[in-house]
Order: sequence, then structure tokens, then C-alpha cells
Amino acid sequence: MARIRIWIQTKPDDTGRSRYQVMCSEHGPVGDPHELHASAESAQSTHHHDHKAALPHRTE
Repeated sequence: MARIRIWIQTKPDDTGRSRYQVMCSEHGPVGDPHELHASAESAQSTHHHDHKAALPHRTE
């Protein structure tokens, strides 16, 4: 199984203000860009948990 990477990419918008886009190696951009880094961190965490929930439950 390939390792999935989720990160926050900073990009300036048309006015020069920074926007924080959550990126996923499997899905590309996740949602809309955020104005606050803290909001992007929350979205990053949520997306990470979505990937964990999608994994088949291991029983050994």
C-alpha cells in the first residue's frame, strides 16, 4: 500500500494575501483554500482521519 502524504501549501491570492491549501498525494487539492493556517491544519487533520477511517480494519 502506497503511503499517502497530506500537507499544507501556501499560495498568494490575487490581492497578495496568503491562502493555505490542503493537498493530498492521492486526491490533490482538498476543499477550498483557507485564510488562516490554523483552519488549514484542522482540515488537514480531518482529511487524514478520513483516510484512516477508509482503511480496512485489521484483525490478527
